[in-house]
Amino acid sequence: MQNSISPYKFSLFLLLVALIAAVGPAISSEQPTRVSGPHLHDNLSIYFVHGPSVEGPVPLTLEEAMKTGGIRVHETGSVQQLFVENLSDKEIFIQAGDIVKGGKQDRVLTMSIVLPPKPGRV
Repeated sequence: MQNSISPYKFSLFLLLVALIAAVGPAISSEQPTRVSGPHLHDNLSIYFVHGPSVEGPVPLTLEEAMKTGGIRVHETGSVQQLFVENLSDKEIFIQAGDIVKGGKQDRVLTMSIVLPPKPGRV
């Protein structure tokens, strides 16, 4: 019997390490970051990263931007590609797996992006 880690669990581990590396510099040394878990459900393990909040603006989610008309979807003529345009004065966070409704058909995004305010078509 081999003692190996599945590619899925390894990917989650790498995501956790990247998150700690990204959040770490923004956190004061007075309140250290800590990780709790794993919290398990079937084949899913979740680790929570705890630390103080960081000041600053919070971007809109795709859903919030769509409800307020802060984002516009443009067709490109290709089913596999479209443009989005941030019309608001706030950043918009589009997470991988979000469904972009608009144009000729709805699409599921395969990557996460943060759109700055009014960047034009992206």
